[in-house]
Amino acid sequence: EYSHVAGGLGRVGQFHVNAMHGLMKDRAQVVVIEPMYAFRLDAQGRQYPLDYQSVAAPLHGLKLYDTFTVKVSGREVGAQVFEAQEESGIPHYLIRHKSNPGADYYTRLLYRYEPQHGGSSLEEFTEFFSRASLKLIEKVEGEKRTRLGAEYLEPVILSNDAQASLPIFLRAAESEIDDSPLPAAFPWHVTHTFLNRRNYSLVDGTRILRGWQLPPGYDGYFHRGELIDLTSGSIRSAWRASGVSAVHVERIRSMDPEQKIYAITNGDNLERSGRSFRTILNGLRADADQPSPDDVRQAKRAAKAALRD
Repeated sequence: EYSHVAGGLGRVGQFHVNAMHGLMKDRAQVVVIEPMYAFRLDAQGRQYPLDYQSVAAPLHGLKLYDTFTVKVSGREVGAQVFEAQEESGIPHYLIRHKSNPGADYYTRLLYRYEPQHGGSSLEEFTEFFSRASLKLIEKVEGEKRTRLGAEYLEPVILSNDAQASLPIFLRAAESEIDDSPLPAAFPWHVTHTFLNRRNYSLVDGTRILRGWQLPPGYDGYFHRGELIDLTSGSIRSAWRASGVSAVHVERIRSMDPEQKIYAITNGDNLERSGRSFRTILNGLRADADQPSPDDVRQAKRAAKAALRD
């Protein structure tokens, strides 16, 4: 989720993306890839169509970008990709499942994975969205590499929670995509919640991995004790990984002790931040103990400028 919010991931995703855009807009482009869900499910089980141009942060210029197929459980599945922009200028690509004559099985319900309502399971969605995202990234980055030539820089690909296991699918596909920019990309996985780790028994988890047609040699990425953990598979196969607060990372570090997991977003050292803020206020010749509202606004602008520099 991102444009339409149904859980905590949407708000966090919006914060991450806009913060990265503010920090890097003059140096690197931040691009959002999200599912283009067809319906929202309410508490009574009713489904309401979604409009991506009438949300709180509407997308502008929505138009079809590409159509292709990807393999899900070994069979070809159609995907449509639409492109648009936020008001801030951040580009969006929205991936929708498209089949003939039906549509939207894999992207039917906003942040819900309930086959009883006509949508896919989480495991089916994960494979479809991960494979479709990688195929889209391969095309977008290929076009960029052709356009920029020697100035092209490989992308950092951030995936979020078990619903987007791009690092493991990227690693499994490396031997098949030597001509693309993807083998040189830097996959980064962000884990958000314990619920979305999606743990399975060894029997059920192995069945899912075989359904994804991952080679058996990749099972070790997912093994955590007597469990198959989809998030562990992404964290261990990624270039880097992060959690959403210092407390969160401290609690999950033991699950993947060999991996370096960074704490971002919610973790903060208030004493250290306070010292830095006071230093900026003193530099502005403001009263660091009782700054005026205008002093605070100027100090915040100075802090953001220092981060960009």
